[in-house]
Amino acid sequence: MRLDGKVVVVTGGARGIGRGIVERVVEEGGAVVIGDLLEVEGAETVARIERAGGQASFRRTDVTVPSDLDALVALAESTYGKLDVLVPNAGIAVAGDVEQLTVDDCRRLFDVNVIGTWLTCKQALPALRRNGAGSIVITASAAATRPLPQSGLYGPTKAAIVMLMRNLALTAAKDHIRCNAVAPGPIVTDLYHFTAEQEQAFVDRWTPQVPAGFLGTPRDVANVVVFLASDEARWVTGSVYPVDGGFAG
Repeated sequence: MRLDGKVVVVTGGARGIGRGIVERVVEEGGAVVIGDLLEVEGAETVARIERAGGQASFRRTDVTVPSDLDALVALAESTYGKLDVLVPNAGIAVAGDVEQLTVDDCRRLFDVNVIGTWLTCKQALPALRRNGAGSIVITASAAATRPLPQSGLYGPTKAAIVMLMRNLALTAAKDHIRCNAVAPGPIVTDLYHFTAEQEQAFVDRWTPQVPAGFLGTPRDVANVVVFLASDEARWVTGSVYPVDGGFAG
C-alpha cells in the first residue's frame, strides 16, 4: 500500500473532493484526520471508514482560525503519533463576475481559500518538521489558469494558492518537506447538492469543453493526491498537476 503507516490530515474532507481523498488515503493504508465545519458529514465519513476497518478521526475545524488548526494537528499527533501528509483542501466558491461581486464576497473568498490555506500550512509545518519529512498537497483549480464565467474572484484565489505552494516548496525543502498542488477541472460531486436534472445540466454544459470527452470524479483527483503524498513522488515538489481531462489546455 502506497500510504501504509502514514498519517494524513485533510481539511474540507467531509464531502466532495475532500471525501474522495480521505477514502483513497485509507484504501492505501493511511490513517486520516478530517477537519471540516460539517460535523454530521464528518462523523458519517469516519463511521463508514471505521466499519470498513480503516483508521479515521474528525474534528470540527474552521481553517481561518489558527487555534482550530492547532487542535487538528494535535489530534493527529496524539491519536496516531505523527503527521506525514497535509492536504489543505478546504475552500469555497462564490459565483459572480468581477463587477457583480461585493467586497464581502471578496473578503470571504480570500479568507477561506487563501488565508485558510496559508494558515493550514503554517500551523502544520512544525509537526511535519518533528516528523523529519512530509508532503503537502494543496487543492487548487483549473480556474487558477483558465478564466471562467462567474469566477471573477474564485479563480484569482486559486491562482494565489498556487504561488503560495511554490514559495512553500522553496522554503520547506531544507526540512525534507515537499509541496505540490492538484488543479481539478469540472468534477461532479455531492458538494453542489444537485438534483438529477441539475447534475445532468452540469454535465451537458461542461463535457463539450473537456477534450477527454467526460467529466472527472473525486476519485480521479484523489488518485493524483495519493501519488504526491507517497514516497513515489519523493523528488517532486513545487509542481501543479492538472486533473482536468485537458480542460485548462
